[in-house]
Amino acid sequence: MLDIRGTEYPIADSVMHISRLVGMLQLFMMAMIFFGDTMCGFMGIPTPDLVKNMQDNKFTAFFAVYFIGSTFQGILMNTGAFEIYKGNTLIWSTLQAGRLPKLNDIVAAFERQGVQFAF
Repeated sequence: MLDIRGTEYPIADSVMHISRLVGMLQLFMMAMIFFGDTMCGFMGIPTPDLVKNMQDNKFTAFFAVYFIGSTFQGILMNTGAFEIYKGNTLIWSTLQAGRLPKLNDIVAAFERQGVQFAF
């Protein structure tokens, strides 16, 4: 019998902080798209050309900021780490191997534990 359980591998604190910083930058850029001229006027600085261009193309700029920021956060938050156990015996670990397994790696690891496959 094969029992499959999944848990999240903890992310390093430094990566978590960078991901939060990306999220805050993303929110700031979205605010600049909609309220950039008002925000710059309130701070007493001229509105940068980039902000004017983003405001002229709100739809495109909003989705570009959203998708680029979300993609970057997703990349930061994904460790890709997983382990395969048979009972209490570790069969495969991406942390130890430093790479994702191929099908042959998994089959060979199970066969070393006495599991036979009918291919």
